[in-house]
Amino acid sequence: MDFMNIYMKWRSVLLALFASVALATTGYAQEIIDEDFITVLGENAREVLNEADADFSVNAVPAKWNEESVVAIGYKKHILFDKKRSGLLGGKENLVLIERKRMKLKLLDKTSVDDFSELYFRYSSKFDGFSAVIHKPDGTKKEIQLTRAVSIEDNDKVPEFFKSFFDQNVSNRNEYYKVPVADLLPGDILEFASLTSSTLNVKKTPYYQFDPQYELCQKGMPVMKHKIIIETDNNSFITARSINGAPEFQQSSNGDFNVYSWQDENRERLKDVNFVNEYMVLPLVKFQITYTDGREIKYLFAGTKGQMKNTFDMAEIGRKAYANYTGVGSSWVYGASGATVDAISNMLWGKLKANGGKDVPEDKFIEMAYYYIRHTQVFNNFYYSDKQFCYLLGQLLYARKIPSEIIVTTPNNLTSPANLLFESELSWCLRVKNKYIFRATEHSNLYDVDETMTGNDAYKLPVNAKEQTEAVKISDVKSENSKSLFQFFVTVDTSLKWLNVERTTAYTGIQKERNIYSALRFTPYMFNDSRTYNGPDDYEKVPEKYMDQVYQQKKALIEEFKERKPEYMKGQMEGDLGVSVNYKDFQVVTEGRSFKKPELMYKETAQVGEKIRKAGKKLLINLPGLMGGQLQIRKDERTRNFDIDVRHPRQLKWQINMTIPAGYTLEGVEELKTNVDNETGSFITSAKVENNMLTIDIQKIYKQKNISKEKWPQMLEFVDAAYNFTHKLILLKPVN
Repeated sequence: MDFMNIYMKWRSVLLALFASVALATTGYAQEIIDEDFITVLGENAREVLNEADADFSVNAVPAKWNEESVVAIGYKKHILFDKKRSGLLGGKENLVLIERKRMKLKLLDKTSVDDFSELYFRYSSKFDGFSAVIHKPDGTKKEIQLTRAVSIEDNDKVPEFFKSFFDQNVSNRNEYYKVPVADLLPGDILEFASLTSSTLNVKKTPYYQFDPQYELCQKGMPVMKHKIIIETDNNSFITARSINGAPEFQQSSNGDFNVYSWQDENRERLKDVNFVNEYMVLPLVKFQITYTDGREIKYLFAGTKGQMKNTFDMAEIGRKAYANYTGVGSSWVYGASGATVDAISNMLWGKLKANGGKDVPEDKFIEMAYYYIRHTQVFNNFYYSDKQFCYLLGQLLYARKIPSEIIVTTPNNLTSPANLLFESELSWCLRVKNKYIFRATEHSNLYDVDETMTGNDAYKLPVNAKEQTEAVKISDVKSENSKSLFQFFVTVDTSLKWLNVERTTAYTGIQKERNIYSALRFTPYMFNDSRTYNGPDDYEKVPEKYMDQVYQQKKALIEEFKERKPEYMKGQMEGDLGVSVNYKDFQVVTEGRSFKKPELMYKETAQVGEKIRKAGKKLLINLPGLMGGQLQIRKDERTRNFDIDVRHPRQLKWQINMTIPAGYTLEGVEELKTNVDNETGSFITSAKVENNMLTIDIQKIYKQKNISKEKWPQMLEFVDAAYNFTHKLILLKPVN
C-alpha cells in the first residue's frame, strides 16, 4: 500500500469524523405511517390476536402479584424457517422467515401505564402485521388506532417484546414505528400481536447462521406463561441449551417440519438488580438456527440433521475452532477496502522490516508488531475481530520465528466454556512467552487485559493432528491492578453559591479501559498515534502538493474538538456529580496509550453548584458529595437471590482538599472518619486540617470479582457506608 493510499484513507477518516460531528447536531424528521398500510397491518395480525389460545383467555393474575407494577399473562413467540416456501413468499433461492408474536399484560399501577404508553411495530413488507387492544375491567375492548404512528430512527431502541428476531440478521433495513396509546389506565389489560415476514437469499450460501438468541426466564415483571415454538425444515439445524434450571426444548414433528417447543410458567420478577451477571446466573435458554445445504457442516457449531445439539466437548471445540481459524487469512477486514487479513499482514511485515523490525530483540518486535497493528485501526480506520487480530499478530510473530499459542475462551458476562454452544461465543487471544495478548483497540497497550476474559477457564487449540485441545486458565487481575484516582482542590466561591473545583483524574488497568473513550473523545489523539510507539511519521512522505490540504483539515478538526470537548465533559461531570456545573477547562496530562506511559490522566476546572446551604451566617457544605453518585441499595433489594459479580476487583480513591475560607472555622471533622473493612471490600475515610486546609482521604475497594450471595450482608456494609458518606456535611462557622 503506497503512501498516497495511506493519505487518502487518512483523509476519509477525517471526513468521517466531520460527518459524525455534523450528525450529532442534526435532527431528524419523523415520518408518519402511510394510512394505506394501516388496514393491511391490522388484517395480517388479526389472525394471531384472535387465535383461540387458552394461555391468552385468562384475565386474572395471582393474588401474590397484586403489588407488582405489571404482570405478563402470556408471552409467546412462534418462529418458522421455511425453505419449502409453505408460506406466502416464493422463489427457489429464498428462505422464508416468519415470526408470530403475542403478549398480554395486566397493568396494575401508573408506572406500568407510563411504561407502555407507546407501542412499537415493524412495517417493511406487505406481509407484516400489528394489532393491539385494551381490555377494560367492564369487559369492553378498545382497539388501538395506528394513525398517529411515526417512524423511529434507531431500531436498537425498540424494546425486546416488540422487536422481530429476524431483524438482527436480515441485511435490509426494516422500518419500525411507534404509536401512542390513549386511554390506558391502571387495571386495564393490554394485548398486542405482531407478524413479521422476511426472506433470505441462500442460493449461493453454503450455510447461514442466524444470531444466537438468549431468552431469560426472568423479566422485569412476573410472567404467567412464556412460550417459544420453532419450526424448521430439513435444511435448518438448531443448537439449543437450557442453563441454570431453565426448562428444556421439547422436539416433535409436524409433517416435514421439525418442531421445537419451550415453555416456562409462573416466573417471578427479577428483584436482584445490582451486580447480577444475568446470562451466567439466571435461568435461560439459548438457541441458534443454522441453514445449510450440507456443505461445510463439519466446521459448524451444529449437530446432524434432525438433531437438537446441546453440547460440545473440549475436543470438538478445539477441532471446530481451529478449522475456523485456518480460514481467517482470506477473510475481509472491515474498513480496509477489500483487503484481506493476509494482505494486511504482508503490508505490515514489509513496514516492520523497513523500520528495523527484523533485527530487534524478540520482546521489542512483539511490541512493534502490536502497535503497528493498532495503528492501522487509528490511522487507516480498519477494524479487526479478535480472531483476525490473533491471526494477524500470529503471522507477524511467525515471520520472526517467535512461537505463539492460540487461546479461546468465552466472555465471562455471557457464558462459561463448559456451556459454549455457538461459534460467536468464542473469544480469542494469543499466549506469547507465557503472557496473554488480547485484541488491540484504538486505545489499548500491549498486555492490557480484556475484562471479559480475565480469570477465565480456556482452551489452547491444537495446530496439528497430533495435538490435543488443552485446558488452560487465563490469569486474573487484582484490585491494585485496576485503579481510579481523583484529586480535588476546592475553594468556596465568594458568591457562596459555587465550589471552585480543580479535579485531576487518573485511571489504570480495566478502569482505564472503561473510561478512556469518554476521556479522549473530541481530543486529537489520532494525530499523535505514531509517537506513542516511536513509529514513523505518518506524513513524512505525503506529496508536497497535498500538505496544505492535510494541514487545513487537521487544523479545522482540532478547532472543532476544542469547541465540542468542554460541552461534552460538562455533561459527563454533571452526570457523575448529579448537580449543575459551570465547566471551565479540560487538559490531557497523559493519554494512557503508550507502552511507557500507560496511565490515563487529565485535569479539569469547573464551578460545582448545589453543594452549599446557608443556615443564617453558617455554611453547610456537602464536600463528600464530590465523590459522585454512589450505589443506593433499596429496601426490596436487600434480600439476595443470586450470587454477586462486580465484574473486576478495583480500587477507587479520592482526595478532597478544601481551603477554609477566611473568617470561618470548621466543625465536623471527626464525623468524616469511617472504617468498614471485610473480605468482600472496604470503605475507609480519614480527615485532617493542616495550614488552613481540610483534606479528606477516601478509599473504596472491591476485593473480589465473584462473591456468594451469602456474603451479601458484608458487601452491603461497605456499599451502604459509601452511599451514606456522600450525604455528609461540614459546617463553616463565622469567626465573629
